[in-house]
Amino acid sequence: SADGPLSTLSFEALPTRPKPAGNNFDARDFLFNKYNFSYAVSAFSLLNPFNKADSTAEKKQVYFSAPGFDDGLKDDYKRYVTSHRQLPDNEYLSYLYQPFMLQLGSQLAGKWKVREEMGRHATESDFKSGAPGNNIVQVGSHAILNDIDPMRSCLVFAKELTTDKDANDGYLYSSEIYNQKINADLVILTACETGGGLYKEGEGMMSLSYSF
Repeated sequence: SADGPLSTLSFEALPTRPKPAGNNFDARDFLFNKYNFSYAVSAFSLLNPFNKADSTAEKKQVYFSAPGFDDGLKDDYKRYVTSHRQLPDNEYLSYLYQPFMLQLGSQLAGKWKVREEMGRHATESDFKSGAPGNNIVQVGSHAILNDIDPMRSCLVFAKELTTDKDANDGYLYSSEIYNQKINADLVILTACETGGGLYKEGEGMMSLSYSF
């Protein structure tokens, strides 16, 4: 668990020898080719027995969620808000299309036992109900960083087009993640700024990844 500014450094990307002429590093020049790295966000999270996954519980394999944010997803949302006379979430409509996330989900399904939720099915409600109890959980989406109030940082999921008053808003905040019992061996967040946040002395970087 690195402290202070060192918490932003990827130690596995450090070179193993002085910089060669012309910056021509090859694949053998970095620490990740020689060693396995694991990071703890803080000493407390590493030693806290309440954070240990239950290795005796039977688990499924992989849960994968990726909204993709293609035009079809956004068009469905625009039609919904128009027909229900609601104001649209323009930030949601501005998110870039992520075709590689959708391709990754299909590739994983061909090699692993995967529960894949993509496009309009990749909702916050589905994540909350489907992610717990899997060995590996991966979310491929966009994220919103709030480095003033880390509990307001969030992952973005597909909008739930329903009038159900209990429906989620599609933004999974750090404060909500703390209340989830994911119990996975590995969580992969494929989204920008999930490792950033507010640095707190003795705790490390209060990021979205810290919430898990």
